[in-house]
Amino acid sequence: MSGTNDLPAAEPSARRSQQSCALCGAGFVCGAEPGDRFQCWCTQVAVDAELTTFLKAQKTFVGCLCPSCLGGDVPSPCRSICELDDSGERCSACHRSLDEIGAWTTLSAVDRARTWLRLNAAERDA
Repeated sequence: MSGTNDLPAAEPSARRSQQSCALCGAGFVCGAEPGDRFQCWCTQVAVDAELTTFLKAQKTFVGCLCPSCLGGDVPSPCRSICELDDSGERCSACHRSLDEIGAWTTLSAVDRARTWLRLNAAERDA
């Protein structure tokens, strides 16, 4: 892990306020003021380099990450409402397959991010 966060950030006008993680949606408070991109807490914490490289390769990914995601501890999308959809293959609450749910604790930060990106895209397209 490195100590720099060089992912494309959210718009400066939204800074020093409650933010939502661009990956998992968790809330956090950004520490930068508008126009002061490099003074936020996120530029001074251990950043998961593999995750950062992956997200930078996703040309459409822009936004700030919460402390958990930034450090590589990407949280589960579980909503604690475990019900299978009509096909019996996916959770109707978090929309992950049974295989994704079962493997979550062994997935890398990149694989967890990949799942979040798929879930976020499906939600936008719905």
